[in-house]
Amino acid sequence: MGWASGGAIFDRVADALIASRANDDLLRSTLGPLIDELRNGDWDTEDESLERFARVPVIVQLFADRNVLLPVDDDISQVLVAHGIAIRVGGFLFDDAGREHFADLVKAVLKRRGATG
Repeated sequence: MGWASGGAIFDRVADALIASRANDDLLRSTLGPLIDELRNGDWDTEDESLERFARVPVIVQLFADRNVLLPVDDDISQVLVAHGIAIRVGGFLFDDAGREHFADLVKAVLKRRGATG
């Protein structure tokens, strides 16, 4: 059975850091280890915290680095793209992990068309 209380802890710390205008380095150095510790304690509602802070790119990236990903809607994808966390092509969203796949896809299309590259 999971631990839902982790969200209350994470959210309070993240809110306090954001309210104090902490820079991205401080957010990373504080929230990254906190996410790890809470997940080690069987935190099972991290997706709810991620959704709550979906407009804070550094927090989104911290969770993504730990394979906790947002369900992507148009608003969220615009934020991710605007902050360089992801790229959007047509209806597809490629995060950092998908960029290499996207590049391979583009090369394959160019090769099929007879282009060099």
